[in-house]
Amino acid sequence: MAAAAIAAWLYPRALPIVALQQSLTRDVALARADSFFRAHSLTTPYARTAVRFQGDDSLRTFVELAGGGPDSLNALVRGDDVAPFTWSVRSFVPGDPREARVIFAPDGRIIGFSRRLAEADVRPTVSADSGRRLAVHVLDSWIDDRADRWKLVTSSYETKKTSGRIDRSYTFERTNRRIGDAPIRIEAVIAGDTPARVRPYVEIPESFQRRYAEMRSWNELLALLASMGMLGITIAGGVALTRYARSRRVRWRQPMFVGVVIGALALTAALNEMPGSWFAYDTAMSPVTFRATQALLALLVGVSTALLGGFTLAAAEAATRHAFPRHLDWWKLWRYRGTREVASAVGAGYAVAAIAFAYVAAFYVVTRTLFGWWVPSALLDDPNQIASPMPWITGIAMSANAAIWEEALFRAVPLSLLSLWIGQRPGRRWWMAGGVVASALIFGFAHASYESWPPYSRGLEIFLDACFWAILFVQLGLIVTVVAHFVYDCVLFGIFAAAGSAVEYHVTAAIIAVALLAPALAVLWRAARQRGFAPAPE
Repeated sequence: MAAAAIAAWLYPRALPIVALQQSLTRDVALARADSFFRAHSLTTPYARTAVRFQGDDSLRTFVELAGGGPDSLNALVRGDDVAPFTWSVRSFVPGDPREARVIFAPDGRIIGFSRRLAEADVRPTVSADSGRRLAVHVLDSWIDDRADRWKLVTSSYETKKTSGRIDRSYTFERTNRRIGDAPIRIEAVIAGDTPARVRPYVEIPESFQRRYAEMRSWNELLALLASMGMLGITIAGGVALTRYARSRRVRWRQPMFVGVVIGALALTAALNEMPGSWFAYDTAMSPVTFRATQALLALLVGVSTALLGGFTLAAAEAATRHAFPRHLDWWKLWRYRGTREVASAVGAGYAVAAIAFAYVAAFYVVTRTLFGWWVPSALLDDPNQIASPMPWITGIAMSANAAIWEEALFRAVPLSLLSLWIGQRPGRRWWMAGGVVASALIFGFAHASYESWPPYSRGLEIFLDACFWAILFVQLGLIVTVVAHFVYDCVLFGIFAAAGSAVEYHVTAAIIAVALLAPALAVLWRAARQRGFAPAPE
């Protein structure tokens, strides 16, 4: 409880949060887009629509690292100069290359659009001056902007080979506003005599882009090095599983059942994302083929997750059973859920999750304040997820998979195999301490590809926490860390449900809360039925 209170107090100070005020919902965006498309004859009555909430990661990173920091980003989000977050609505017809899009700022302003013509579409040619006047008219009347805030900086044209159509592009620059040292620009395209695109953007300096790319390459390098250690653990686990299987010491049914459960969750989560995938649909593909492809990919995700989880669990359980015989039998935990020992382990899992939140908050308060370390600002809400048929399933599926598979792979397999290899050799504690450190390094820096600076910051954060969790596994067994991992991830993946006031948000929050409490509810329900906790199993 103390750790949870500390985490709640420190988190707003530890990690920068984007204060985005939404006045536009998915349904409103679709309705306004339909009016825009009809008003400017951009689409047909039988066209399909898809909508997506998007963030400009390049712009957000530039503002945070070179444009004033998180406070400047929040000021940009509240203003009307540039929109780091947008709603984009796409109108298309399967089999037809012609389509249209309109872009909204979160406050409902139309800030851009595009009309895609076919290569063979013929349009009358206009002069460069006439095209410029048309572009200025579009800025004044089609979108929520004023042409007098812009000056022309470049113009160009392109001749389409098939139709001979001349598409003219005009780039305007804001005269009274810049983002750091980057100009705000807007591109207007006139396809023949037809407005075809208005795209606002910030011209981020190439020097910054190169520095940031170099920074990210260090993140990726550290993650790649950790992946080599992860591969080593996987190979060791595979060899051990083969040997245990040959001597018939693997209990296959239970791990495969758990693997099927987390695979089914992954499959359901992938199917849940299918409605939103129409935003990236290629109209050259038939809708039937597209649906079949998405369904097969979802099935592949589910089957691969089930197999990977099942085999990893089988190897981890067999190794742990021989290395730490004092630990509770994994496959009897459900039967023993009403005992003091299991109840204590489950309760410890919740406590460890709270401690982890407090630790992470304190870690970033210290490192960001004293050392100037950087982590990107986060947006709590996830409009794309809440618009899916089952907004809660992705967070639960990812949390369950990470809790079971990662704890088995990064904790149970290496530490159990190391314990068996050491046996009763001299210096056993030092060998095990080295194993704790090595497994924590691999686990921590496997997450180093996340955006952060210095490049080792994310790996170091998780490494210190992972050392604690590895010790908990050795001393108390896997159930503590599995519960802690599930609760921790489920809170992170499901926190978006607390960001909205619509019914969908409340229902999602309630389902995620039940999932969070499921381990505790299972224990308490059994204890209530037997009127108290039973003695620890022999």
